[in-house]
Amino acid sequence: MAILKSFSLFGIFLSSMLATTLLFGCQSPEQQAKERTETMKKFAVMVTKHLLDRDPESISESTTFLRGQELTDDCIAKLAKQEVIPNAGLDILKEKALAEEEKRRNVVEVLSVDPLIPIDKSTTPFKISGKNTIKIEGKPDKVIPFSLTMHCTLTPEMQGYPRCSDVIGLTHEDIYGQATEPKFKSTKTKKRRGH
Repeated sequence: MAILKSFSLFGIFLSSMLATTLLFGCQSPEQQAKERTETMKKFAVMVTKHLLDRDPESISESTTFLRGQELTDDCIAKLAKQEVIPNAGLDILKEKALAEEEKRRNVVEVLSVDPLIPIDKSTTPFKISGKNTIKIEGKPDKVIPFSLTMHCTLTPEMQGYPRCSDVIGLTHEDIYGQATEPKFKSTKTKKRRGH
C-alpha cells in the first residue's frame, strides 16, 4: 500500500511538472514565476520527506527516488559519506530489518519551506523546517524537530524537473533522535591529581 502511495504521489508530481512545462510558454512572467515557485517548493518538500524516511514499507522507494532522480551525483556522494542516506542494497535491508524488529515507523511533516534568495535564479537555497515523529508499535515515541538548507536547481534545459545539488544541516539526530555511539570508545581514564 505504501509503495503504491509513494509511486502515485510521485506520478502526480511528475504530471504537474509536465503540465507546468507545457504551459510555460503561454503564461505571463508573473504566472511563470508563480509556477516555478510552486514547483520548487513541492520538490523541496518531497525530497525532505524522502531524505528522512526510515519507514520499512517505503524506505526502498524513497532511496530509489533520491539516488535516481532527485539528487545530483555530488550530493549523493556527500550525503552517503555523512551516512545521512543509506546505500542501495544491503544498507536498506539492514535499515528495514532494524525498523521491523523495533516495530518502528516515522512520519515526516514539513512545516515551512522558505527561499533564501529570489526564486528566479537557476539555483535557489531553501530553508526547510519541520518535525520527524518516531512511532513504536504505532504510538509516538519521540518528536524530533529538524531544520536544513536545501539547494534546488531548475534551469530551462531541465524541462521542469528540478534537482537537489546540496543539503546542509541534516544529521543522524534529525533521523533517529540521538547521536550515534562512537565505534571505538577510549579505555583510558584520566587520573585525578593527588591520587
